[in-house]
Amino acid sequence: MKIPDPYQYFDFRVWFRDFLEDYSYSQLIKILGLKSKGHITQLLQGKKNVTPQLAEKIAELSEFQGRTRLFFFALIEYTQAKSHESKKMGLDRMIALQKEDGRVLQSLHFDLCKKWYYPVIRELVRIVPVVDDFQEIAKMVSPAITERAAEEAIKDLVRIGLLVRNYKRRYVQTASIISFQEGWKSVVVHEFQHQAIELQKQALERYSAQDREIANSILCVSRERAALMKQRLQEFRKEMMQLVKSDPKESEQVFMLNIGFFPMSTGKEK
Repeated sequence: MKIPDPYQYFDFRVWFRDFLEDYSYSQLIKILGLKSKGHITQLLQGKKNVTPQLAEKIAELSEFQGRTRLFFFALIEYTQAKSHESKKMGLDRMIALQKEDGRVLQSLHFDLCKKWYYPVIRELVRIVPVVDDFQEIAKMVSPAITERAAEEAIKDLVRIGLLVRNYKRRYVQTASIISFQEGWKSVVVHEFQHQAIELQKQALERYSAQDREIANSILCVSRERAALMKQRLQEFRKEMMQLVKSDPKESEQVFMLNIGFFPMSTGKEK
């Protein structure tokens, strides 16, 4: 019997589904002390959570020990977390407990969005010819960061393959596309969005109206029209990205585009 490797998963329920391939529901009910087959179905559907006692029984049945056992518990915690903070804590534990050889989780990719200025610096190297002096690029980041922070950011971006030195020893972007494994994409994006919203608030004070465009509207529409507006905003963002790609002139400045569209009241019952 081959037990699925928990390091290959970002969702306990998916692991549990694969684990069940070698057991019948009737067997597991007896071994784990569950009340019915329906309990297993509810666990798979996320309608019931795994209790600490049940987690211990499954880990014992799977013969998980040491680091793997702790990772397995962190995987359950991450899967069942409701808030962003608790989900992030679970993911942090998974990263800390990842295998020392052949890592599955890319913690540096997580850092890319934990630190808002990483993607900014990745774009700034297109404007500033950075070799080994990081002071100039640090001064260009807004809000300001230290020279040391800029150096650490560039070194991390090189390690994860988003920057590389060219023949002139200048740091340049690679052709790599920034992507995150599906299991934790939502946590990374959520973390970055928290920072983006805070930066937008600061921009109200930091820049004049001539240099920014931040507007707010309170709208009252049907759910159908709201869905259409959300779709149009998504299309607008794609259009903005295409304008960047097709810009015939050299890049001169880095900007952040935030689009906010969300309910400000409860919905009318149908």
